[in-house]
Amino acid sequence: MKIFLDTNILIDFVCKRQPFYNDAKRIFALGHIGQIVILLSSLSIVNSMYIGKKYELTVVRQRIKSILPFVSVLDLPSDVVIMALDSQWKDYEDYVQTQSALESCADCIITRNKKDFNLSSIPVYTVEEFMSLL
Repeated sequence: MKIFLDTNILIDFVCKRQPFYNDAKRIFALGHIGQIVILLSSLSIVNSMYIGKKYELTVVRQRIKSILPFVSVLDLPSDVVIMALDSQWKDYEDYVQTQSALESCADCIITRNKKDFNLSSIPVYTVEEFMSLL
């Protein structure tokens, strides 16, 4: 199964944000053992590094590097960025993330903020919901 992770899950993991860290860790553990394929937008890494400045940036950088062997980092197509300017979505980034997930043929999106993806045409789950499907 190919899952697209929303930025908040990556930030929860690399910044060890509580109380969300353990859920994020579970998802990355599944990717590490090859039970799922994890897709991340390059935008998510950029945003995580930006947010990571509030934490220990050296540790955040190292944690991102530690997952790279078993995640697929997707390029951010310019047509998606431009198309998003005309979308009806309230959140520009969430639209971009959804389009990236669609273009990469992800089976679902995993996020903490499902309501932000209510217009998504592919399934959207929280970590808990996703784990119950396995």
